[in-house]
Amino acid sequence: MQEVRLGKVGMAAVDIATFHDLVPETRALSLPYLFSSDDQVARALNGPVGGRILGQIARLGLVALCFYDGGDRSFISRKPILRPSDLFGLRVATHPSGLEQGILRALGAKPIVLPEDKIARALKTGLIDAADADFTGFRESQKRDVGADWSATNHARSVQVVVMSRSLWGELSAHDRAALYAAAQESVAFQRKVEALLSTESPGTQAGASVDRRAFVETLRAVAESYRTAPTVEPLVNQIRETGSRDR
Repeated sequence: MQEVRLGKVGMAAVDIATFHDLVPETRALSLPYLFSSDDQVARALNGPVGGRILGQIARLGLVALCFYDGGDRSFISRKPILRPSDLFGLRVATHPSGLEQGILRALGAKPIVLPEDKIARALKTGLIDAADADFTGFRESQKRDVGADWSATNHARSVQVVVMSRSLWGELSAHDRAALYAAAQESVAFQRKVEALLSTESPGTQAGASVDRRAFVETLRAVAESYRTAPTVEPLVNQIRETGSRDR
């Protein structure tokens, strides 16, 4: 994000957790067990909630174009994680976000801040015991022959925001800006199709059917509530929940 902000990189898809401590509104997209369906996620990201958050990110000196939905986040580990107690004392890779680290501490784990491209090797060498990641991260661990399990806790959502250098944006003509913005919006639908296709792949060792989801929900309830009631977050969470009522 800083590379884009400084103009060293023109454009990037950045994990929403990168903005948690800079733009509190972004935390609304990462609260534990907030979303109930893919459609609810799409409505939130494409509607007023997403628009509000993109506007706040833009105040950092970036051009915030759109969101990508990476699906549910779960745990990659060398052994199945079926209940919160299985995480006690484990070193778990995560993002440099107070919310993300708070989730892991509530589960009894030790948060280890680690770039995503280092996770597979860290798992393989034993530097960490597990990672909080989406299914893309798990596929990467399979490619590197880590021998890890995918425990489908589905405790939060993986969201990326596509940002562009404001200096580069300023060099474009009005026509090119409009074309680039339109292409970004078209890419959202394409990204979702690709993600849906990839998510049908067999995850290999899969503990999802045995995960005690209710135990995770109860354990993380206090964390979710403490962040939900923040003045900048609560209105967005209420809107997200309203969109979720359409799925029932």
